[in-house]
Amino acid sequence: MALVDLVTQGSNVPLTFPVLVYHKVDPRFEFSIARISPNRFKSHLDWLLRQGYQTITISEAARLVRENQLVPDKTVAIVFDDGFDGIYKYAWPLLRERKMTATVFMVAGFAGKQDEWDVKIGWRRFRHLSWDQLRELSEAGIEIGSHSLNHPDLTRLENDALQYELRESRSILKEKVGCDIRAFSVPFGTSSPLVSDSVMDNGYESMVVVRSGPYEKTNSGMITFAGVCVYLTTGYNRLEGALQGRPPSLLGRMVQKAIGQCARWTPLVKGRPTYP
Repeated sequence: MALVDLVTQGSNVPLTFPVLVYHKVDPRFEFSIARISPNRFKSHLDWLLRQGYQTITISEAARLVRENQLVPDKTVAIVFDDGFDGIYKYAWPLLRERKMTATVFMVAGFAGKQDEWDVKIGWRRFRHLSWDQLRELSEAGIEIGSHSLNHPDLTRLENDALQYELRESRSILKEKVGCDIRAFSVPFGTSSPLVSDSVMDNGYESMVVVRSGPYEKTNSGMITFAGVCVYLTTGYNRLEGALQGRPPSLLGRMVQKAIGQCARWTPLVKGRPTYP
């Protein structure tokens, strides 16, 4: 979930806006708590509806923030990092049946390919969305955003490589999917002032960072949302806490820290992408 300080027209009262970050929705087993089953995802959606929540895309949320409009009560953004094809096979039918929407952040260089950028414990690889699937999702109202070209840790890249990742991923997605790409989600949830400024300089209007705590509209105009990941271990109590802006428990913070540290090792183990 994400917290962003939203200041309404004529008010100094900060409001919180939740962003729930999913990764894989897939029935196949893997040694990862970032994968949840379709039945588990279905239960999350039904729980949100029972609590009275509606969904909007990240760019729609950013528009409301930018225009200093009041975000409707009980509104949440559901986002998917990485762009695995389980979104199309399993998550999208469940969202569509419930008239809910989402934002998919795609690793643009791996469309239709397996997740060779990731370090695996075990044998199973997962395929990313194809261009045809991405186009169909976009035409159905799902927002498509960028999650970089190769899924590197952007904070470890030299400036030329950073600009290439941001520029080329947006350009390829615009060309192949046929829609404007306005939102960016930072790989591994890791950002920096240079990364944030570069995201804006490359034409994006909003950004999602996987961290807890509030984020604000910057002086440069970039809207940065803070997202909270939903894992296999995420129960209804944690969902409720995330939606209400409560921090995770001590155990939850320890789990998040361990997951973040493991994730940061991925680009070190896989090595740096090759750039032209």
